[in-house]
Amino acid sequence: MRFFDFLKRYINNLVRLNNLNFRVDILQNENKAQKEKLSLLHRELDSLKEQLQIQKEDMSFTKNEIEKNIPQLIAKEIFYQSLSLQQRVDQFVFDANIELKTKIIEEND
Repeated sequence: MRFFDFLKRYINNLVRLNNLNFRVDILQNENKAQKEKLSLLHRELDSLKEQLQIQKEDMSFTKNEIEKNIPQLIAKEIFYQSLSLQQRVDQFVFDANIELKTKIIEEND
């Protein structure tokens, strides 16, 4: 009877061991899949970091270009505004001269 009990425990232990081995294999496969996902995510993150760095450099370049062009744009705007003011002053003087001539003619009549 002891032999059968021993044999029964031995077989039971083998079944448990086989079951544990199967579970370990499943967990190892899941672990491997998770590591691959993590590796893929790291590569994607590195790629996004590179893109961000490129965009940052482009923005810096654009900012520098804008900063260089600001004085020229301001100078152009001042020029156009002063030209417009000069034209208004000239028109005012012209209109004032016409009014003065009209008044002088009216007074002489």
